[in-house]
Amino acid sequence: MVPSNVAELDQLIDRLSKVIRLDKEGVKKKLLSAPNPFRPVSLKKNLDMSLVTFILEREEDFPGVVIVTDPIRTYPYAETGSHLLGYLGEVSQKELSLSSSFGIEMGDLVGKMGIEKVYNPYLQGEKGGRQI
Repeated sequence: MVPSNVAELDQLIDRLSKVIRLDKEGVKKKLLSAPNPFRPVSLKKNLDMSLVTFILEREEDFPGVVIVTDPIRTYPYAETGSHLLGYLGEVSQKELSLSSSFGIEMGDLVGKMGIEKVYNPYLQGEKGGRQI
């Protein structure tokens, strides 16, 4: 959800929580404390395709709600190399404060352990854009 695009926050959260299981107070707090009100704030991950379709078909009922698809890494033999490869997770406030986190913003995925962490600056790539 893009906080700056929402006029009636409480009503929208109520409507959205009827479709998706959400902690209303937690969502409101997350939206109001967003560092940049013009960037989407993730409310729920891995939505079922039927929910995505429902929301997209009724966009006028959910102003400010955007469906974002993120690329994810897959590891075909994850169980054999997980201790070496490591894993990804959302960047923490502490990691953001480090000088090595240049170009990383809240909500980004970063390497937390193993090769993913050591080579994160090379693996993360560059931020792109969207063409509409």
